[in-house]
Amino acid sequence: MTTFLRVEKPDDDCVTIVFWSEAGITRCRMLGPTKMIFGQPFELHGPVAGSAAVARALEVGRRFADDLGVSIVIVDPARLWNEEWGTLTERGEPGPLLPSETIDLVRI
Repeated sequence: MTTFLRVEKPDDDCVTIVFWSEAGITRCRMLGPTKMIFGQPFELHGPVAGSAAVARALEVGRRFADDLGVSIVIVDPARLWNEEWGTLTERGEPGPLLPSETIDLVRI
């Protein structure tokens, strides 16, 4: 299961998934790091609705973040997170290591 970090606002250095609810349906939007487009935030994927769409946005966002070598963070002020999507941690709680914090295995 994947662990994601919850933040209060979009992070300019990360891929950010923003959650909100409209008419009782969970929606999300995926934002890319600002450094990608002349220092401006950009939308990787516009608003989508429903659990299946959220799961897909998380999968695409994670792959994109991995390709760029950045983290993925979640903005969820209404606490809409569904545990089926993974584990959501707050800053300061134990969570996954960043790629720079891991030790590569070396074969001798």
